[in-house]
Amino acid sequence: MLAVSPSDKSQITPFMLDMRARPLEERRAAYLSGRVQDQKNWYRAKSTFNGNRSVFWHSMIALIYGVPVIMILVFDIHVGENWPFFSLVLLIGASLFGWLKIKRFSELKTSYALAAREILMLETAVSGVTTEAAFSDLVNSSELAFSREHIQWVARKV
Repeated sequence: MLAVSPSDKSQITPFMLDMRARPLEERRAAYLSGRVQDQKNWYRAKSTFNGNRSVFWHSMIALIYGVPVIMILVFDIHVGENWPFFSLVLLIGASLFGWLKIKRFSELKTSYALAAREILMLETAVSGVTTEAAFSDLVNSSELAFSREHIQWVARKV
């Protein structure tokens, strides 16, 4: 369950009011560097992190499953004589495989990479904004994209 604590403070800070009073070009640059590029970098980093974890855990599972096979082939071990060892190794491998599926590192890698790509397109669009209305529309659509990804992330965690 998500914990939310109410605040007596205004959600609109003095910095936000000051930024809103600045010229469009300055706000556009601030939004690009402070929000869009920050989000893009975060999603790229999460994609790389989850991709590395996916490779690591898939390698561990392959290694664990491979040990008994190699022992049978190389050392001519008979499974019947060493059944507890093989059962234990296969149980460990199956447990890791199940854990990996629960964590879904590959899926997370792809999800974060797609979000970073979408943000990259937003980053390009910010540069072409020349009017207040277009900037407002772009910020709204950008924040909806960030919010959508955040909601999906929270849903995966819960």
